[in-house]
Amino acid sequence: MTTKTEIIYMEEQNIVSIDLGTSKIGLTIARKDGRTAEVIYYGETPSQGIARGSVQNVRKAAKAISEAIELAEETIHMKITGAVVNMPKYPITRKSSIASMDRDGESCVEEGEIDTLRQNAMDDCSPDDPESEKTLIAIAQSYSDEDTFQMCEEDIVGRTSSRLEGCYDIYIGKKKSLAMIDQAFNEAGRNCGTKLFPALSVSRSCLSEDEMNRGVALVDMGAGATSISVWKDGIMRWYDSIPFGGNLVTKDIQEVCNVSESLAENLKKAYGACLPDRLQNLSDKIIKIMEGNTVSKTLQVKYLSKIITARMIEIVDAALYMIQESGYADKLNSGIVLTGGVSNCCNLKTLVRERSGLNVRIGIPGPMFTCEGICDGISDQEACASVGMMLMARDINYANCTTAMDSGKGDLSKLFDEITPGQEAEAEAKEKTETVQQQQPKTVEKPKAEESPKTENASKSRAKDRDGKKKGRGFEKLLSLFDTITEEEEV
Repeated sequence: MTTKTEIIYMEEQNIVSIDLGTSKIGLTIARKDGRTAEVIYYGETPSQGIARGSVQNVRKAAKAISEAIELAEETIHMKITGAVVNMPKYPITRKSSIASMDRDGESCVEEGEIDTLRQNAMDDCSPDDPESEKTLIAIAQSYSDEDTFQMCEEDIVGRTSSRLEGCYDIYIGKKKSLAMIDQAFNEAGRNCGTKLFPALSVSRSCLSEDEMNRGVALVDMGAGATSISVWKDGIMRWYDSIPFGGNLVTKDIQEVCNVSESLAENLKKAYGACLPDRLQNLSDKIIKIMEGNTVSKTLQVKYLSKIITARMIEIVDAALYMIQESGYADKLNSGIVLTGGVSNCCNLKTLVRERSGLNVRIGIPGPMFTCEGICDGISDQEACASVGMMLMARDINYANCTTAMDSGKGDLSKLFDEITPGQEAEAEAKEKTETVQQQQPKTVEKPKAEESPKTENASKSRAKDRDGKKKGRGFEKLLSLFDTITEEEEV
C-alpha cells in the first residue's frame, strides 16, 4: 500500500516576498485565506551584487534574483509573477513633521481624514535634496484635538472635534537605491511590486504586541548592515542603521588568520563565539585546517573567539549608542531583541546583556502562520524579514503573486513522493547513519574552490547553506569535535 500527500493551492491566493540581503536572498511563498497564512515554500540562495539591501551591481543582482525565483518555481510548480520586496535598510534619515486640519466639529473623525493628514505631513516635510532623496514612510507618533493630547490613531478615529493635529516621524531614503531594485528585477524579467519599510516587516514577524507596548529595541544584525528600531506603546518611536555587520567579522578572520574568504565565512558560522573567557576548557582546543591529507594551518578556538569578540563589541556598542539617542533607553521594559544572521553567534546574547544591562532574547518568526511544503529554515532568525513582509502583504490583502505553470496545474503534489511504510523506515535509518558519519571527523577541511557560495547550482548551494544554519548550529558543531565539555548557561 502506498501513501501520497497531494495539496493543491489556488493560484489567486498566493503571496511572494523576497528579502534582498547582502549574503543571501530569502524567498517566502504563502497561501492566504482571509487573515490566515500557510507557508508553502521558504528558500535561501546566495546573494550577489547587493549590499545593505541596496543593489550595487544590477546584472549580478538580477542573476541572483532569477536563481532564487527559478528554484522556487521548480519546487512548487508555479509561475511567480510578482513579489513584495524590502526597502534598503541603509541609508535612511529621520525628520519630524506636524500636520493639522480644521473640521466641522460635529462629525466623527474618519480613517480617510487620518490618511489625508499623514500625506500632508509627508508633503510638508520634503527631503533636503529632492533630486536624490525620496520620502519612504510617515509613522504617526500621536494625535491631538482641541480637548485631548497624545492620542493614538485608534483613539482619535471616531471622536468629534473641530481641529485635528498629528505628529509624525518621516523617514527618507535614496531614490537611486529604490530605482536600482526595480532595474534589477526588470533585468531578471520579473515584476517588483510593493516595497516595504524594513523595520516594520522584521518587527511584524518577531515582536509580540506586548513587547511593542511595554517598550523594546529590535536590533536586526545582517551581513551588510545593522538596524535598530525602538518601540513603545505599540508605535515605532525610532529607527536608525549603521553600515556594517557580519561581513566585517568574516573579513577580520580572513585577514588575521590569512585564510580565504569562503573559509573565513565557514569558520565564523561553524565555530564562531563571543567572550573567549566563557569557553572554559574549550578555549585551548585547536581547529585543524586541512589541504588534502595534510594539516596546512591550526587555529586555537580562543584566538578565533577574540577576533570575533572585538568586532562584535564594536557593532553592539554602536547599536546601544543608537538606542540611547532614541531617548527611550530607560523605557525598554521588554529589553532588547536580537535577530538577523549575525545573532546566531554564540554568547552574543550574553555580550549584549552585559554591555546594556537589559534583558535580551533572540527573535525568530512567531507562530502567526502554518507551514505545509518546503519550509526548512522558516523558523530561523534569517527568515524574519521575508516572513514579516509576507505577513504585512497578507494584512493589506496584497494581490496574487503566482499563476499556474503552462505545463502543470499549479499544485504541490510533486513535492511528496509515493513511499511505502517500509521504505519510510529504511529512509529514516539511512538518514540517522549519515548523520553519525558526518559527526566523526575531528578536523576542518578547507573548502574547494568549486564549493563557493557562488555555485551555479542554486539548489545545492541552498542545501549546503542550510546544513550550517540549524539552531545553535555554530557551537553544537564545535562541541562535536571534543570528548568532554563544561556546560554553562550561554555555551
